[in-house]
Formats: sequence, structure tokens, C-alpha cells
Amino acid sequence: MQFFSQLLAKLVFCIGLMITVISFVLASVAGSGLGGVPIIGITLMIIGAVLWRKTSTKVCPGCAERVKYQARKCRYCGADLAG
Repeated sequence: MQFFSQLLAKLVFCIGLMITVISFVLASVAGSGLGGVPIIGITLMIIGAVLWRKTSTKVCPGCAERVKYQARKCRYCGADLAG
């Protein structure tokens, strides 16, 4: 499940990046204003980055700090995370 969540986060980020780059290129070629298209792309990039952070970390039950998903021991309080 974590793999698919991370894949979705990367996909959302990449789609946002493509929309942003394409809109900047089209605006420079046409010589017109950017409009609202880069905002959509930038928003998707931010959502993808937040999703990636949330899926690559988990909350420690002992101290409520975010630690890596693969961690077996919390680096802040030393709580056992395996299980």
C-alpha cells in the first residue's frame, strides 16, 4: 500500500511539473500573459510533495514526531517502532 501511495505522490508532482513547464513555454512562445495554468501546475507540485512526505514517514507512538517509514526505533525518544 505504501508503494502505491508514494507512486501516486510522484505522479501528481510530475504532472504538476509538466503542466507548469509547458505553460511557461507556451506563454513565452506566444508572448502573452501566463494566465492561471501555472498556478494549477504549481498547486499539483505542492500537493505531490506533501503526499510524498506523508507517505515516506510515520508518526512515532511515543513522542508523536515524524520518523522514516522503515525506522525500527524512534530517533527522538528511542521507542520501538517494529511491529
